[in-house]
Amino acid sequence: MGLNSQKTVLICFMFSLFLDLLLAWESLVFVLPDPKGKRLNRKCAEYGTMFCMYGYLIDSNGMEVQKWDQRYDQVFELLIGRNYRNFNWFSLDEEDHSACCDFQTRLYAEYGRGSGLSPFEYFGRVSDFATKDKKLNYIRARYDECHGNVVTAVGFGLGDLKYVAEDSWVIGGAPHRLAALRPLNAPVTHSDFVLRSDNLETVVTFNFFKRHVLCPEKPWICEEFGPARNALLI
Repeated sequence: MGLNSQKTVLICFMFSLFLDLLLAWESLVFVLPDPKGKRLNRKCAEYGTMFCMYGYLIDSNGMEVQKWDQRYDQVFELLIGRNYRNFNWFSLDEEDHSACCDFQTRLYAEYGRGSGLSPFEYFGRVSDFATKDKKLNYIRARYDECHGNVVTAVGFGLGDLKYVAEDSWVIGGAPHRLAALRPLNAPVTHSDFVLRSDNLETVVTFNFFKRHVLCPEKPWICEEFGPARNALLI
């Protein structure tokens, strides 16, 4: 192979790698308690929290990775068993009769080990509440007759925003309410927290979510990672 051919192959490889990185998507996803919502939300509501961790989701766009051996699932199970209550990472599987740790380990096997991350690397992603470059990139919403579009899950990380409508009644362009910020059985008043659809990514920053949802339940998160001083306050 000539020098020019080698350069061409290298350029193609670098471009392919850049494209894969550009299209990669990662998100720290939280489920919001909602007694009227899906299974995950109802399960979360049983714990009576402002939020439940779902996991760190990774879509590596088909990139080949060196996967860790299945036996490392046991290492992760021991690791998360000592820490899951610190950030409300409870089991959200209805078939689980305990708060930990089959559900969490399955998430690690799929998104952590399956993406080439060691137990400690994946745990580091899940427990990292620093704002850094995290932006809103995941929303799941359902329609409620009294409250309109209700946001039942959010995620923050890298990549474009993914919007999932749980049913066909979700109204595009209509205001949204975060399920965690008000009891859904409370009457609608002028003081209800309403998010316009055209500014969700601007308002629901990770700093905003920490200040209004995570830290009221787990103050240590803001004490250790804190929202920036210029975080939007409402």
